[in-house]
Amino acid sequence: MLMSNRPLWPAAATLAMALTACGGGGGGGSAAVTNVSATGVAYSRTLTVTVNGAGLLVGGLTMTVEGPCGAVTKAANGTDLLAQFTCKVEGTGLLVPRIHDASGTELASMRLTVPLPQVLVAVKQGDRSGTFTLELDPVAAPISTKNFIDYVAAGFYANTIFHRVEAGSRVEGGGYTAGPAAKVELFSPIAVESANGLKNLRATIGVARGDASDTSTSQFYINLADNPQFDRVSDAQPGRAVFGKVVAGMDIVDEIGKVETAASGGFPKLPVSDVTITLAQQSK
Repeated sequence: MLMSNRPLWPAAATLAMALTACGGGGGGGSAAVTNVSATGVAYSRTLTVTVNGAGLLVGGLTMTVEGPCGAVTKAANGTDLLAQFTCKVEGTGLLVPRIHDASGTELASMRLTVPLPQVLVAVKQGDRSGTFTLELDPVAAPISTKNFIDYVAAGFYANTIFHRVEAGSRVEGGGYTAGPAAKVELFSPIAVESANGLKNLRATIGVARGDASDTSTSQFYINLADNPQFDRVSDAQPGRAVFGKVVAGMDIVDEIGKVETAASGGFPKLPVSDVTITLAQQSK
């Protein structure tokens, strides 16, 4: 049997945050802030900061952000009691949104911590199913992480299969549906990031590629053992780029590595019975 009958994880998790905010403002037609809250505190998500108070329209509120967030946009449907601002989270670590009035006076701020992104992957083979969780490293591998998250966000990996299983070495997937039938990539190939210091150790995830170095798209592999032969040697031998690791459910990945395989249609190690990804979703 492929995997234990453990239940699939929830599709989404609630992110608990400790927010520290300072409010200000008062009479004379100026804005007064009574509360500030935030949602979407996750890599590659849209951060939404909600401001509650009084006189917010006449106060000419603006927001600046210290940390990895893109251009700030203010919602057009604000009222005197509520204003909202958004920006796209582009990294991890500390974010400090600051709310200002028209004169530039700071009325409120909060400190938010963006965690390393995680992706929940659910798989099945026949009536057997299980899940594992990947934690990605956008600091060491920003290009590879963004590429993978973009494919996840697009729902690309649903119904793709693990098309190569090498017992004791690696499992590879992300490019084919049952058949196997090639799935058309959504984005341009990315540059190889194998000089990022991350090694092909057991439980790490790497970007699969063709013979040329900058040919990686949607396909990925997970190392079942330490595979130093995949590490970078030089520009002429760039190896394969690691961009994260399995942090939960490695036993499920190990079980995938034990399935029966055969050579078929140009695939040297194709599982005899499809191992299918049913869900790949950012969970943190």
